[in-house]
Amino acid sequence: MNNPLEEVNNPIEEFECNPLPTLTTEEASDITAVSATLIGTIEAPTCDDSVTAKGFVYAVTETPTLADNIAAVSGEVISKEISNLESNKSYYYRTYYTNETDTYYGEQKSFTTLVAIGQNIEGGIVFYIAPEPTDLDGDGVLDKGLICATENQSSSIA
Repeated sequence: MNNPLEEVNNPIEEFECNPLPTLTTEEASDITAVSATLIGTIEAPTCDDSVTAKGFVYAVTETPTLADNIAAVSGEVISKEISNLESNKSYYYRTYYTNETDTYYGEQKSFTTLVAIGQNIEGGIVFYIAPEPTDLDGDGVLDKGLICATENQSSSIA
């Protein structure tokens, strides 16, 4: 007969408590002269998932923080297109997670925006950018585009 006072042997599942978020910053994709897509993952702490903000921070200087540019996101696997960037410029970015305790940052990554047509670079004006590196001038070297003129000629065009 079952004794209601008999102790039932139910093992209690142990729950590992991770007080810190897990932040992963991936390589940027779809990089153009003025935009890029940032990619990462943000897993909330298992002890306290009270997020107040999360996403990416980015800047033209290393170690970006919340004082720099912010691209907020939602979800765990995240991506965000950032735009209005300067062409031919290096940008640094990383994931961030803020809760009531602190702000946490993922690993820093970087990318360089592409050169834009019409941009003055190396003493000339960029007037063609190849979709794929191509030997444009027949010298056996793969080119990424063409630069023309030693100064901007646009003011003399009628």
